[in-house]
Amino acid sequence: MKTLLALALVAAPLAAQQTPRSTDWRTRFDRAGAPDSALRIEQQATGWRFTTASNGSGIAWLPSMNAQGNFRVEAETMLYPGRGHREAYGLLLGGRGLEAPNQSYFYFLVRGDGQYMIRHRAGTETHDIVTWTPNAAIPRIDSSNVRILLGVDARSDSVAFLVNGTQVHALPRSQTDVNGIVGLRINHGLRVQVNSLNVARR
Repeated sequence: MKTLLALALVAAPLAAQQTPRSTDWRTRFDRAGAPDSALRIEQQATGWRFTTASNGSGIAWLPSMNAQGNFRVEAETMLYPGRGHREAYGLLLGGRGLEAPNQSYFYFLVRGDGQYMIRHRAGTETHDIVTWTPNAAIPRIDSSNVRILLGVDARSDSVAFLVNGTQVHALPRSQTDVNGIVGLRINHGLRVQVNSLNVARR
């Protein structure tokens, strides 16, 4: 039986869901000195809309969303088409020290040309785990909004990365410490609707 750790946004009235407010999110930009306005978070009837400026690449998270042990993370998202611009967004997991110089987290990104990437950040350094790789499960985004369900299934022996229910990659759990804060990573120049962000214990 799954036990809800953080939040689940469904069709129930917004007031009954105790949905975190836009101001509950914390953010951190890749570029030092970027203004808060570089990432705009707007409350929606279900979820939030994230809009990033040209200097707005970074991460956003809710401190209450901390996953440990065996768990599954899912985010129902919608990417709005840009101006011929192919930037990426996705899930952050295993977050530690996110407001400190020694920040550490994994991120699983998709982009509008049908590719995904998995990377780890430690402080100011990033390490590619999977470089940009095409997968048929990732829809291409041309001129219309596209719904994408992103997931990470962390079990005792493996960490599986999923798009629209299809596993696109898996890593050994022994080499991938994903315990920690869960959130989002959004690169610059994007508009992303996040209808739900769920963490469930396995």
